[in-house]
Amino acid sequence: MAGEVSTVSKPELRGLLRSAIKKNLIIAIGLSIIGGIGYQTLICNPRKQRYADFYKNYDAEKEFQRMKAAGLFQSVAQVEAYEERMKLQEEAAVARH
Repeated sequence: MAGEVSTVSKPELRGLLRSAIKKNLIIAIGLSIIGGIGYQTLICNPRKQRYADFYKNYDAEKEFQRMKAAGLFQSVAQVEAYEERMKLQEEAAVARH
């Protein structure tokens, strides 16, 4: 053993970039697939379920009436006044005929 000379293998010079890109591309694709599946499983599916649960018994008209009663809409009073005027005009037109 004392008389043996160790030889160092030659460095890979040809195709070094190609092999590095191939390795990095395989790793990147694998990680992106794992990340996409994880995001779908941990974020998207629970979010869809929460939306489905919320809208299962959601009443938009009831919510509108609640917000209207709280005074959140500025134009509701104007719309109601306009509708009242139109109703009075229709009644006056019917009464004339």
